Amino acid sequence: MMKGLLHSVPSQKIKLAIIHDADEDLKKQFLVKPSASTSLVCLVPTKANPEEPTSAPFGVVAYDKKTMGSYTYPNVMQFILQVLAQYPHPQDAKSEEDTIDLSSLEASSTNSLVPYLTKENMEDRCGGNKICAIGFFEDHVDTLSDPESRHAKWWTIFAHVAAQSKQHREPFHFMWVNGKCQKDFAEAFGVGLFQMPTVAVYSPSKQRYATNVGLFDEENAAAFLKSMLSGNIGTAPIGDVPELGEECSFDEFQEVAVGADGVAEDDEDLDDMLSEILSDEKQQRDELEKELKAERKQSKKGKKKHKSKKKKSKKKKAKRDEL
Repeated sequence: MMKGLLHSVPSQKIKLAIIHDADEDLKKQFLVKPSASTSLVCLVPTKANPEEPTSAPFGVVAYDKKTMGSYTYPNVMQFILQVLAQYPHPQDAKSEEDTIDLSSLEASSTNSLVPYLTKENMEDRCGGNKICAIGFFEDHVDTLSDPESRHAKWWTIFAHVAAQSKQHREPFHFMWVNGKCQKDFAEAFGVGLFQMPTVAVYSPSKQRYATNVGLFDEENAAAFLKSMLSGNIGTAPIGDVPELGEECSFDEFQEVAVGADGVAEDDEDLDDMLSEILSDEKQQRDELEKELKAERKQSKKGKKKHKSKKKKSKKKKAKRDEL
């Protein structure tokens, strides 16, 4: 699992180390409880303190199971992303030839670099022997007109990756889709609402795909594509991909998250679900109480039998003594 986590953020300078049978002094140094059998900590770079030249050049951020939960892939990934956000690591310097200036490209050029995928152009954009790099975003296409919107910023990142890939003559065909509106299509690639924004590589002829996991930034997305080309990241079979549906209007798009009849319907569903849970819990409590009562009765009967046996044995002993 840990190696998989590192591959999910290839653009970050992360190294993995495992310490077996750590003694109490070592655990104390890394803020780990002496009784802990397994712990996860991140060492983050800190500025040197001239007053304490012998101090360690790093800080320790410990994984707290009480707040983060057990050591599962999603939980640990969330922890790593939080650490990276709080303590950003230095990135490798880019050479001038790797730097893409999108401002020099016309709007029509950038739109052709990363076109919007629809039901009508799906076969043309991502059919046959093409290798498709599909960006999954959760905002409506109309929000692209606002350069300050998060969608515009995500799309710009993806356009940078597409321009760089084209410059390096990589075989990808770039496009993006509204993952919230085209929910079935997105889920076929393992992309849910909380996985967006992200990018997936798809080969329609081979019916195989791979979806990036981790930070959505230019470095991570580009590294993911390079890893796909080198074979460092494997692909999975996808079978029949659901057809893209009709495009959602802006109003319909807003309803996707709250249901067709608004929030009230969700509230009613939630109330029904809570009532059902409470009913089940009450039933379980009643059954448990019945079982406990039955056990107590059985225990009392056993004690009475044991006492009666003791009395009988005492009487027999007394008679033998008299004889």
